[in-house]
Amino acid sequence: MVDKDGSLLITSWAGKCVYRYSEKGISKAVENLDSPADPGWDAKRGRLLIPHFKEHKLTIITP
Repeated sequence: MVDKDGSLLITSWAGKCVYRYSEKGISKAVENLDSPADPGWDAKRGRLLIPHFKEHKLTIITP
């Protein structure tokens, strides 16, 4: 998924996080996530939505 600033957001089960890839390098955008799946962006509310594949829950990150 591409963030509003053009960064690429990629979930990682091994890292239990969402990585941010940008021209500045690689960093962890969100940590301590179990089985993060494909993230989504709620453009209307400006929120990052991260479903958890095994836990049947949703983490919502607001700026």
